[in-house]
Amino acid sequence: MPEDDPLAPRAFRTFNTFSEPSMPADETLQRLLTRARDLFARAEPDGPLVDETRLDRTTTERLDEIVPPPPWQPVLRDLAHSYAEWLAQPEVGSRVQVVALPPGGRDLIDAWTRAQALPVLEAPDRALLVDDPGPPAPDLSGEGVLVIPHLEEWFLRDAAGLDTIRALLAAIAGSERPVFVGCDSWTWAYLSKAADAAMLLPKPYTFQAYDGAHLQAWFGALTRTARAQGIRFRRVENGDDVFETEDDAPHDVFVRLAARSLGIPWVAWALWRASISDLHPNGDDESVPDIHDDDTFWIAPAPEHEVPDANRQSALLTIHALLVHGGLSPHLLSRVLPLPDTDSVVPALVAAGLVERSGEGDRTRLSVVPRAYPDVRAVLGDAGLPRDGI
Repeated sequence: MPEDDPLAPRAFRTFNTFSEPSMPADETLQRLLTRARDLFARAEPDGPLVDETRLDRTTTERLDEIVPPPPWQPVLRDLAHSYAEWLAQPEVGSRVQVVALPPGGRDLIDAWTRAQALPVLEAPDRALLVDDPGPPAPDLSGEGVLVIPHLEEWFLRDAAGLDTIRALLAAIAGSERPVFVGCDSWTWAYLSKAADAAMLLPKPYTFQAYDGAHLQAWFGALTRTARAQGIRFRRVENGDDVFETEDDAPHDVFVRLAARSLGIPWVAWALWRASISDLHPNGDDESVPDIHDDDTFWIAPAPEHEVPDANRQSALLTIHALLVHGGLSPHLLSRVLPLPDTDSVVPALVAAGLVERSGEGDRTRLSVVPRAYPDVRAVLGDAGLPRDGI
C-alpha cells in the first residue's frame, strides 16, 4: 500500500502521542452565530434541504448490510502490525507490551487474541477478589508470549479488591516470559495510582487517532458495494454526496465525526450508523421535495446524550465506576459504589442511552454505550472526576 493510503496499517504509539482530531474552526463560529441569532431574534436562517422530521431511523438489519460490523476492523490490522514490530525488538526492556484502549475495545483484544492463537491467562471470577483468602497467585510460567487480555478484570475498587492485581503486576514485572497486556485506558489511569501499575510496567501503547480522512476511507470501503449499486449518502442540509469531494480533502461530515468521536474508530462507527436515516414519504405535502427516495440515505448528526438531572451526582459516580472497571455486574457495581439509589439510577442511565446491559442472570454486565462515550467523558471532566490519559 502507498504510504499516503488512509487504510494502510499504522503502528501503535504511546499515550502521550495520541492527539484527538479537532473540530473545524467554522463549527465553533457557526455555534456562536446561532446563539447570536437566537439572542437577538433575527431572521431565521435557511432551513435544511430535508426537514429532519421526515427522517426515519434506518433498521439495524439494513445498517448491517451497508455499514457492517465489526466496528474496529482497521484497528485490528494496526494492532497486528504493531505486535509484529514488538516481536522484532531484541531488547530485554521490550519483554512486556501493554496496550491500553478507550472503552469499547475489549472485543478487539479478544478478536486479536483468537487470530494469534496465543495462550491466555484468564482473570478469576471478580466476585472472588474480595474473599479472604482471595484467588491464588497468578502463574505466568511457560514458553512463548502470554496474553493477559483484560487487566481491568483483575481488580475491584474495594479495600479487599486490589491484592490480586498487585500480585499480578509484580509477577509480570518479575517474569522472564514475554507478556502482552490488554487494558482499558480508564483502568490504567486508576491502577497507576492505586497499584503502581505505571511504575511496574512499561508505558502503554494505543492506536493513532482516526481523523476525517481515515474515517472517510474506511466508511467508503464499507459502503462501496452499496454505492456501486447507485445508493448515495447525502447531507440533509444541502443534499451533497458526502463521499464525493472536489479535492483530496475529506468531507467536513467526516472531519466533524472524527472530532466528535475523539478519533476512536468504534465510537465513530456507532455515531456514523446513528446518523444514517431513510426518508419517509411526504404524503400530501407537495412543498417538500422527494429527492431520490429509493436510492438515498440522508446524513444528519446523531443527537448528543445527556445525563439525567435526577440524582445527577449518583449518575456520574455510577458512570465513572463502570468506566474504571471496564464494565461490571449490577451486584459488583453496588459493591464498589454503595449508594442507596444505585438500583434506581442504573435504569435511568439505560433509558437515556448512556449505559447498556449485556448477558443474562449472573452474567449480566453493565457498560457505557460506545456512542455515548464522548458525551459522558466530557461531563465527567466538567464535574471534576478523574479521567483516562487519552
